[in-house]
Amino acid sequence: MAYDYDKTHKNILKSAKKQFTKVGFQAASIRTICKEAGVTNGAFYSHFDSKEDLFDKLVEPCVNGLYELYSESSYPFMENDGSCELAGYFESTAESMTGLIRYMYAHKDDFLLILNAGAGTKYENFTRDFVDEETDNTMIFLEKRKPYMKRPENFKRSVAEFISSFVIGTIFSSFLNGEPLEETAQRGTLAGEFCMAGIARVLGLKDH
Repeated sequence: MAYDYDKTHKNILKSAKKQFTKVGFQAASIRTICKEAGVTNGAFYSHFDSKEDLFDKLVEPCVNGLYELYSESSYPFMENDGSCELAGYFESTAESMTGLIRYMYAHKDDFLLILNAGAGTKYENFTRDFVDEETDNTMIFLEKRKPYMKRPENFKRSVAEFISSFVIGTIFSSFLNGEPLEETAQRGTLAGEFCMAGIARVLGLKDH
């Protein structure tokens, strides 16, 4: 029987996904993955450089897709000269977050793998990294809003970080708890509205 490279590749990925989901990245063994895939260890290394490379191949496409979607939704506000009204910014942010949530649910197994089994991989701080990205973008937007702040002395990274952590933490927690997509989207929107009111008060932000 001729060697079917594509079939072997898919079998390894399928077996790996099952093992990583079951015991996590660190506890999963290449030997067990190969055994369940019906291939030899030698065959494994003709497809993947390492266990880390295998995990990366499983989740990298959906991670890249998420960040591309996030970048597209954030770009208009990052390029704005500061004239964008606060209410419009937060409304658009809520819409973009809902889009990201829908993407996560469309790739649910992959994101559960990252969040539940990613310890020991470059994705083990995925949530923290995403919060940092959102914090950076929030800081860029708020920096441009300084002329409209009554209390600019309260403009600190810790404020932006709190907002980002609260909103993203709410979304990821709901996702991991198995809540339906619409419930998670609603919680994310409410968290965003709560933070919008809070940051407007803390910084004395006003529309113009």
